[in-house]
Amino acid sequence: FLSCQGFSFSFRGYCVCWSCQASDGQTETLQCTYNSSASYIYVAWYRQLPNRPLQYLLQSKGRGGSYKHTAPSARLRFSSWADESSGTLVISGLELEDSALYFCSLLGPQ
Repeated sequence: FLSCQGFSFSFRGYCVCWSCQASDGQTETLQCTYNSSASYIYVAWYRQLPNRPLQYLLQSKGRGGSYKHTAPSARLRFSSWADESSGTLVISGLELEDSALYFCSLLGPQ
């Protein structure tokens, strides 16, 4: 089960931020929550800029360890963390170029 806070809707297991509003320079926080009995869970974040392919941003391990990974292009202004039931993405110093669809994906054992 995956629910989305700060997002417009969920679609096929992703939380999708369609028309989130924020101004340049501000900080935006997006969160997805989940309910899973899996032994380990990763929360991965992606975005899709207009007319561009899906772009991986980062991921955090919410259960079963403390692993984190951030794409080089996201290291300056994007951060995330996850716990037993939620994942959070923080975008600092918002820029016009951050206008995109944002996706939260829950990854775990198949």
